[in-house]
Amino acid sequence: MESLRRRLTPDLFRLALRGDRQEPEGLSFGLDRTTAHRELRILEDGLTIERGDRQEDTDTIKKVADRTRGRFMDGRNFAGNPAVLGDVALSRGSHYWEVDVSFSSSYRVGLALKNTPRDLFVGSNPLSWCLDRTIEEYSVRHDRIKDKIRLLGHLERVGVYVDCDSGRLAFFDAEKKSLIHEITVDRAEPLYPAFALWNGFISVQTGFTVPEYISKAFSKREGGGMNNIVQSLNIKRLRFM
Repeated sequence: MESLRRRLTPDLFRLALRGDRQEPEGLSFGLDRTTAHRELRILEDGLTIERGDRQEDTDTIKKVADRTRGRFMDGRNFAGNPAVLGDVALSRGSHYWEVDVSFSSSYRVGLALKNTPRDLFVGSNPLSWCLDRTIEEYSVRHDRIKDKIRLLGHLERVGVYVDCDSGRLAFFDAEKKSLIHEITVDRAEPLYPAFALWNGFISVQTGFTVPEYISKAFSKREGGGMNNIVQSLNIKRLRFM
């Protein structure tokens, strides 16, 4: 699979991945193109995000239009806020999706409220939560909270699990079927899948029912078992208000 990733373009890799796996019926959603930052390219499948070239946009009319339409845009004091939301509102039940991140070394994956600030990073404001990868490190972020995570190696597929009824949000290494980090989201409003990308491309995979390994991972964690992928010191439950 790794050699396949290196050889294929985003479009061809998406097709190969779809043929390689059989997805059961579950939550399906796409990306809301109307929220996508101008530097992001959403491919025809509606689920693959590619980073385009940096644009020095000083057009005031465009910026006002972006703000009015709800498109992510650069902040006042920084450039580069390439984010997009999913086109589904989650308000009840448990859901799971995966993100192939093997072609990027800088991204964020998580949840956001519909009115999350469009000129602030996903995970760096009170209305969003995310797993963040930079070239140097992994962390879970919310508003001003940053909790670093120490992993052995790099993630290739991130599993995102959310239980809307309990407010439980968890990130998994989908390849190794192991829990990375778990947090609690104390918000009554509907939640939207959220993504940000600074290099390469990522591909969202939906249509899954919640896998059996999720409950097993929670049981192991709550039973005090040691996860050999993440150091136990970093698997702590935070309550993000």
